[in-house]
Amino acid sequence: MDERIRAEYRFQLEHGGMRVGHQAEDALERARARVLLHDLEDAGRAAIQWEHDPDPDVSWLDERGLEELRDGTTEILQGLVTIDGRTAAIGGVHVYARGHGGGYLRVLEAELTGEILEEIRGEEREERARWAAVGVQL
Repeated sequence: MDERIRAEYRFQLEHGGMRVGHQAEDALERARARVLLHDLEDAGRAAIQWEHDPDPDVSWLDERGLEELRDGTTEILQGLVTIDGRTAAIGGVHVYARGHGGGYLRVLEAELTGEILEEIRGEEREERARWAAVGVQL
């Protein structure tokens, strides 16, 4: 296994949420997605953007959470991952002020990348099915 994937796998296994009984599988999938994302970013084919969420839902925050948000201890972000013109997004990400939410953002970047990859895989399956319907195997 590539050392970058191995290191990212360990991180994702420790920090990412997972389905019960599928921890290793989920962490490996996210690790591969995040390494691919950064390879594509280096090639100019992907971008990661985190910015303040302009209209966050804070109804779920208790008084302490609201105070931390007001005093800048925490912030609410929205994130975009774009790969070859395809975008996956998430909003309402409540983290400690920039620099301290990096681990959680790293997991979310992998998950957003996974969404885009699944969309691409779905389109490839549809394309193969269309060709198979007319007798051509790809």
